[in-house]
Amino acid sequence: MSAEQLSLRVEVDGEPDAGADERDELARALRDELLQLDVDAVDRPETAAPDGTRGAGAVELGTLLVTFGQGALGIVTSTIARWVSRRGGRSVTLELDGDRIELSGVSEDDQRRLIETFVARHAEG
Repeated sequence: MSAEQLSLRVEVDGEPDAGADERDELARALRDELLQLDVDAVDRPETAAPDGTRGAGAVELGTLLVTFGQGALGIVTSTIARWVSRRGGRSVTLELDGDRIELSGVSEDDQRRLIETFVARHAEG
């Protein structure tokens, strides 16, 4: 990955009692939306296979890795925030270079300020 590219880890969750299938369905829906943006990739990362088992591992349910150019950080995070806001009960944790924020259960204004602060911390220097 070049210095100008970013890799954003996105962990999707639903209602408190959401199961793995619901988390996976939510992640797939968000992935479809993100793929319509100017991003390089929206991957579903794999976990390592448990010791003593065969196989390459499994997909991390509810998790996406979004790769894009530095200039797309604002539109990617804003799109994710709008996706969370469209339906109650959704939450998303974003992680970039060890910096994590959670979008869940806050007003749209608070969510916008949170995204703006997050983007500003990772803006080109």
